[in-house]
Amino acid sequence: MRDELDESSLLVFFREARRAYMSVLNAGDSDFQTRVMDVRFRMNRVITLDDDLSVRIRCDVLGTEEFRFQYVVLDRVTGEAVAQGSSAHSLVGLAGHCGPIPLRFRERVAALEGRDVPFAPAVRSEVDHGGIVAKRSVG
Repeated sequence: MRDELDESSLLVFFREARRAYMSVLNAGDSDFQTRVMDVRFRMNRVITLDDDLSVRIRCDVLGTEEFRFQYVVLDRVTGEAVAQGSSAHSLVGLAGHCGPIPLRFRERVAALEGRDVPFAPAVRSEVDHGGIVAKRSVG
């Protein structure tokens, strides 16, 4: 029997991918702090401890106060997408409150992505139908 990872492992993979993305985006500063508003994912197959995985992340939508990351978890050996997901986020200011996304954040994301990121006034986390949804209330 193979040692299988449970679905909570995907949330850890996504968090680590976000940390890496934000560390590049912040360029050593901690200019931008985020709050997770919504996470969704879908596992395409069982993930085991023996799997050699990588996570691809991209910001695919910037709203007025939220933005969304898309993730693909790949098997490095086969190239198979073993899972995918998305997460919606808000930026948190010094007082700990969510607020509008500033122009400099948008400019840094566009530079990092190498393209303009589509604007959407309201951002929702999306994943293929049938996926598992994990929501975190903010309050």
